[in-house]
Amino acid sequence: MDITSMLLFLLCIIAAVSQLYFFSFQGSREGKDERGTMIRNIAGNRMYLLLSNGIIILLVLELIDVFTSEQFVNIMLYFILAVSLLGAVTTYMKRREL
Repeated sequence: MDITSMLLFLLCIIAAVSQLYFFSFQGSREGKDERGTMIRNIAGNRMYLLLSNGIIILLVLELIDVFTSEQFVNIMLYFILAVSLLGAVTTYMKRREL
């Protein structure tokens, strides 16, 4: 197993744990009250904004041949995993802040 495969596996594990945290917050009593709804909306808005802008930027870069199609697929995978991490981190930070 090369280093890239190991990093991808580690990133997938971290993303899975972060999604478990995100979903457990959404299902909790705290996540269903008014404050929790606000936290979920903030996290969702940030995730959607990053995802939509990031995909557009990556598509433009792929169209002008900055990287190959195979690299594009890998970059998209890493990017989507990173967006899921952002959602969990935003939820955690806003939960402690508000």
